[in-house]
Amino acid sequence: MQKGPTLIAVLALLLVVPTAAVGIGIVDVNESVDNIFEDDTDVEANIVAQPTSEYADLDDDGELEVNITPEDVDSDGISRNANTTFANVFNLTNQHEENATVWIEPGDGELPEAVTFVDGGGEPIDSEEHGVLLEEGETIDVGFEIEGGTETNVLQTAVINAEVPEVEDDDDDDPPVVPGPPAPPDDPPPDDPPPIEVGVEPGERAVAVTDIAPGEPVAIGLEDLEIGDGVTHVEVDIETDEEADLEFDIERDEAAADPETEVLGAELPASAIGGFEIDPDEGDDAIDTAVHTLEVERTVLEKQEADEDALTLYRQADDADPEDTGPEAWEPVETTVVDTTEETVTLEAIADGFSRYALGVDEAVFEVEELTADPETVTVGEATTLEVTVRNTGEEAGTFQADVLVDDEVLETIEADLEPDETETLDLEYVPADDGDQVVSVEGLETTLVVEPAVDDDTDDTDDTDDTDAMPPVDDTDDVDDDDDTVTDEDVADEEAGTVGLLELGVVLLVLALAAAGLWAARNREEFLTRLGIDP
Repeated sequence: MQKGPTLIAVLALLLVVPTAAVGIGIVDVNESVDNIFEDDTDVEANIVAQPTSEYADLDDDGELEVNITPEDVDSDGISRNANTTFANVFNLTNQHEENATVWIEPGDGELPEAVTFVDGGGEPIDSEEHGVLLEEGETIDVGFEIEGGTETNVLQTAVINAEVPEVEDDDDDDPPVVPGPPAPPDDPPPDDPPPIEVGVEPGERAVAVTDIAPGEPVAIGLEDLEIGDGVTHVEVDIETDEEADLEFDIERDEAAADPETEVLGAELPASAIGGFEIDPDEGDDAIDTAVHTLEVERTVLEKQEADEDALTLYRQADDADPEDTGPEAWEPVETTVVDTTEETVTLEAIADGFSRYALGVDEAVFEVEELTADPETVTVGEATTLEVTVRNTGEEAGTFQADVLVDDEVLETIEADLEPDETETLDLEYVPADDGDQVVSVEGLETTLVVEPAVDDDTDDTDDTDDTDAMPPVDDTDDVDDDDDTVTDEDVADEEAGTVGLLELGVVLLVLALAAAGLWAARNREEFLTRLGIDP
């Protein structure tokens, strides 16, 4: 701390009449006074005094004066025998850049204790102990008390003091660092980390770690092992439940790295974008947890049209064959996004041992639940309605698209946008052109449509055609030559032929008449029998 006098004022106490009228004056007080420090300090406390009552004023030289009996105030002074207080006579303002403690001490004089300076609350500010802390820009009102019983004229000096903190040259604005308590001397020093060796080969890392302490995670950097296009295995943190040495090989799984192989299978709601397999040589039985850190480039997600939350690491079951797929062969591992940038997404996946792994992107998985035809039996040319019910069993939204087949021929392609676990029924109309059983299928689900031949409504079993219309016309032309009455053999033959034609026509007409009568009798049986005298 540095401190020193800031304002020096002369206080004149004058007993002007026997009745003890007293006048007080403060002179030689600058409007703005710099703090005075020892040695070469550059700290400045700028304390400014301003009048705030009729008892204080600035003279022509800008000096603050205080007079309790000014000419413009109707007063004869103060009583000699009473204590008198003058409140809020002037104020002091701290225009320094630091906080400052301000107080006013009585200086030299015949009766220094006769005048006590007080703050706006009437509390003395006559010593450092009673000083007032002014923050930067803060103002305090100042008054004073005059003690009664003064019998003589006095001349007194008052000193205004300000104390500010020392300014250090250190430019570091950080708070000081407080060292923690020293460790107890009997605490054992921390163990050195176990030695780690990582052999680097293209698509493969050979790892050896010795002296692994139980319960102490060991971080093993894998030198950015690429396990897929744009997918990297960065690190694996191993924790064991007993002291152990560990050796293992970790290599890229080419099948999992190739999306065309569908290593996870169509039954799982994910497609693989990378994978790796860990082949342990020693110590894997002691592994409690293995935390895999993976990094995926955002271009991979953009290609898959997926977001970062769709990434999941899958572990193949220990008893599964390499070719096995589906949920029975692959189980999801707890996977969490731990960091993201504009270029990459970083994941952590927690497993409980070594195995074969595939990093999948969750996607929409569609299941055709039902396929129906209504009606199931139609005739050729008659329409039926085919209904396809599909559900999204995956973890992501997607668009279902499939061909509707009739006897393995594409009838129509249907599609629908479905959210996870959403179901929708699609329908279309089908008019078969051929008869026979037809197999309708969608995504392997089948139903059979029975198509019967069409019925001809214009067919009539009764032939109402008059057979006479089919008879050739009778030629009535007389073949006998009018100019020659001689009958020739040819004329006899023609006559016989005409006779036979007439007989045939008569037989046909008779048959038709009998048929008509029979038909009439069948339709009018009761009336016919009644006419014949037979009781029907």
